[in-house]
Amino acid sequence: FEAMKNVNRPEGEEIWHFFNPNHNMAWKTGTSYGNRDAWAIGVTPRYVIGVWTGNADGEGRAEMTGIKSAAPVLFDLFNRLPQEEWFAPPYDDLIEIDMCKKSGYLATPECETEKQWISAVGERFDSCPYHKIIQLDATQSYQVNADCEPVSQMVTKSYFTLPPVMAWYYRRTHPDYEPLPTYRADCESPAEKVMTFIRPNAGTTITLTKNVEGKVNETVFELAHKIPNTTVYWYLDEDYITSTKDFHEIALSAAPGKHIITAVDEDGNDVKLSLRFK
Repeated sequence: FEAMKNVNRPEGEEIWHFFNPNHNMAWKTGTSYGNRDAWAIGVTPRYVIGVWTGNADGEGRAEMTGIKSAAPVLFDLFNRLPQEEWFAPPYDDLIEIDMCKKSGYLATPECETEKQWISAVGERFDSCPYHKIIQLDATQSYQVNADCEPVSQMVTKSYFTLPPVMAWYYRRTHPDYEPLPTYRADCESPAEKVMTFIRPNAGTTITLTKNVEGKVNETVFELAHKIPNTTVYWYLDEDYITSTKDFHEIALSAAPGKHIITAVDEDGNDVKLSLRFK
């Protein structure tokens, strides 16, 4: 109910929470194949409203969608009902726990926490795997270890760090996301995965199609790197193609057959993608 209460409402109802924050309804829409008919259903603690729209002969219409045709009628009816209290949380069947504020997993000692009620029965969540303790130098600019820095001078800090592809998507809506600091030059860094291909997937077979001019369409390759402003050099088999920085995306085509796309960053880290063109 909480999830369906927060669905974006149709035109004219977008800012309802500013004027009627307590006028709550959980609702859902649907549209049949071919836009032959549509429906919308709303639920409050006291009422259920169902709206169906469509043509008696079953002929489709482009505008016949749940959000455009059925939902406006649903909310016109809903706005005529008296306001009432929303569903009371079933606290007898819930337990309050500490959740990691950033990941949504069960909190570990390294997480910033917030209280949340979850079901007292059912499958338990895992602990947050994305917060880790790292050791920094006195300036907190570089990662260090005991081989290159006295333990007494290390600064211990908790970091929220995601795998490359997850970080690439997360950063789109969280500009404050900080990647892990790099290791200082005199410190030997452990091997870790810093680059991952976003698209296409390994082992993919790409069909070479032609555009209206008869030229072969290019395929887009996209890469996620933990440190966005790193320069990445791209190779098709053994041939150098180009380099990218900040936005690691290129378009290329190749002769039919099996090929290997290789990306190497300025620090020597590399990742390979094997695929086939046909």
